[in-house]
Amino acid sequence: MKAWAFLITAGFLVVVSDGLVCWTCENARSKQECKRQGRWVTCRDNEGACQNEVRRDSAGLRVTKRCKQAQACENNFLQNTRPAWSPTQCNPKEMNSVCRCCCNFNRCNNKNGLSCRGRKKKKLHPRKHSPRRRPKRCHKLPHLRFGTKICSKVPEGKIGSVCKFSCLAGYELIGHSVSKCVYNAKTHTAYFVNEPPRCRKVFEVNTECPDQGSIQYGNISCTAGNTKLSTCSFHCVEEGYELFPPGLNHNVCYDDLTWSTPVPCCIRQCPARAVMNMVIMMDSSSSIGEKNWNIMKDFVYDLINDFTFGRDAVLGSIFRFNSEVDTTSQIFITSPEDKINLRGSFDKIPYNGRGTMTAQALQHAKKQIDKLEEMHDESVNVSNVLLVITDGKSQDDVKAITKQLHSQGVASFAVAIKAPHGAPLNETQLLEITRNPQHLLHLNDGFDGLDEEFSLALREAICAEKCTTIFRENI
Repeated sequence: MKAWAFLITAGFLVVVSDGLVCWTCENARSKQECKRQGRWVTCRDNEGACQNEVRRDSAGLRVTKRCKQAQACENNFLQNTRPAWSPTQCNPKEMNSVCRCCCNFNRCNNKNGLSCRGRKKKKLHPRKHSPRRRPKRCHKLPHLRFGTKICSKVPEGKIGSVCKFSCLAGYELIGHSVSKCVYNAKTHTAYFVNEPPRCRKVFEVNTECPDQGSIQYGNISCTAGNTKLSTCSFHCVEEGYELFPPGLNHNVCYDDLTWSTPVPCCIRQCPARAVMNMVIMMDSSSSIGEKNWNIMKDFVYDLINDFTFGRDAVLGSIFRFNSEVDTTSQIFITSPEDKINLRGSFDKIPYNGRGTMTAQALQHAKKQIDKLEEMHDESVNVSNVLLVITDGKSQDDVKAITKQLHSQGVASFAVAIKAPHGAPLNETQLLEITRNPQHLLHLNDGFDGLDEEFSLALREAICAEKCTTIFRENI
């Protein structure tokens, strides 16, 4: 304990104005290593002390010598005798001990040892007394950006000087508005009691709800713009379009500056707003039966009757398949006029054949999608939808073609119909077609499940996105 007494009892600091020179090393494992690796360094203006720090850990000593701000060094030194491990923080023979000392003149922290040398005394006249040294002043506080600093004494850092801070208009003060330069007789240090504050910009208080933008194919009219309690009404102006969700025709700007409801959109019959190519494949294998085949045809006819057809809406193709693809009875719908004779076209689709070559039919469906895409202008964002209605397992491998359709961005849906006493469906194969479990719709009660309620659910699944834009440039 005797060899380390200097770390517990040493320590007086005086703030100096010239650059102090200290020996520096970091985490050396002995004083000899610190001497070999260290060097003399001229400290910064605000570093008025040299500090030696000795720590003991599981690997032995760690010696660090450095420049230090005077008050910070003094605070570190005072920790030496504070209650800690056994029983104080500075216990050189104990694990986790930390001991520090401070000094305040050039080369005072002794590159050859671990102690800090005291101030050298000058020879005085025998009849004169040696005066106690006091610091001339505190370090000057930095300029306050976006604000002002006014101090009571000149120079600013004179003992007793009081500095007051204020911010420019549009800024608020963060920290203390007043700081005083004081002298500590015990440590012989001078410092400002409070850290300098800063000015932070005050953002303007918002008094409006967020702007709601515009409605494609419609307009918004408000009683008082976006201000509190303003009521906005929504209207569709394009023929064939109506508000969605239904009944949402106005909203109000609340006191908390939020709108009571989101803005609706103007939609038409499916597809609501997007342009779509839709290909429907109907399984006419022998397991279907003529009665169920007619139920399937009526279901598809009613389903597509709710769609709007044309180059700015839906272009469609419908065909049947079994072991072959029937291109003779295939139906194309590319304009509103094509829907006029649609019932007759459906009645002409025959039921015959056997086998279920789904992959072959998917290859044909891809060709139809490519053909329909060529009918659209390049600026139009087109969605491609494929619907497969089947009751059985494919007899050919669908993996390769479904991968091509998926990479092309085709949204594939499948209606899997299982008769109450029929053979089980191949779930894995159906998921290979859709690539999305939500696009696979099951009918476990047979073809009688192809009713109006199921048609509505299928139409909602295909036309899920109600409020999307048509043109790529607006996406």
